[in-house]
Amino acid sequence: MDQIIINTNQSSKRLIILVSILTSLSVTLVFNVLTYGLPIRAVVLTPTITSILPNSTSVGNSNVTITITGTGFTNGSMVKLRTGITTLMPLSTDTNNNMGGTQITATLLASQRVVGKTFKIVVENNPGAVRSNEVTFTVNNPVPTLTSLSQGIVEADTPVFVLGLNGTNFIPLGVEGASKVLAKFRPGGQTFFQATPYFLSTATTNASTSTLLNVPIAGDLLVAGRVFTFKVNNPAPGGGTTNELTLTVIAVIPP
Repeated sequence: MDQIIINTNQSSKRLIILVSILTSLSVTLVFNVLTYGLPIRAVVLTPTITSILPNSTSVGNSNVTITITGTGFTNGSMVKLRTGITTLMPLSTDTNNNMGGTQITATLLASQRVVGKTFKIVVENNPGAVRSNEVTFTVNNPVPTLTSLSQGIVEADTPVFVLGLNGTNFIPLGVEGASKVLAKFRPGGQTFFQATPYFLSTATTNASTSTLLNVPIAGDLLVAGRVFTFKVNNPAPGGGTTNELTLTVIAVIPP
């Protein structure tokens, strides 16, 4: 039991005891027990969130402290992050500065925000029991930059060709919401295609990182005279698209 507050209702001559206990609703449990000749009524509190600060952050390497303001918070309150329809991820919750049940803080770890996504914040009293309303919290993807390509020209009909895209703020591959490489070539009606970078789990020489995306280009696309343009996109929330850099395909140089 986290907190007991006793008030006396003189008109009805009842003691009302407010208790945080395990339950799925704010209900009133009436015990037909007399204390001092008065019936005892236990009322279960439901927490309510009115605001959170901040309500958004970016993918990054440092932890973020979230301040939740509302009512009905107790020393046993737990802040959770909804990551799916039925999945709630507990956050490190500090109730030491509860401020009379109106404010608590929670820590969102860097490891819990590796990719941009919209989540819901919820507070539970005696975790798994009484649950508050849900408030939106957004993790924004960073804006990527594209600074250079590993090379600016390539010979036609090269059988195996891997192009390196250098830059910053690329989102880890192999997860939902990873960076995408968008490409097109001309002549050929500005034909667009999406190039898929090698995942981090592949051979070290072809690994992609937050500053390098290695992209395989099929040999049959390498036709003399074509000019490719490449750019990197990080999806919403946040995110954005880089500038374009070009790769020119030249005729095979005879030995």
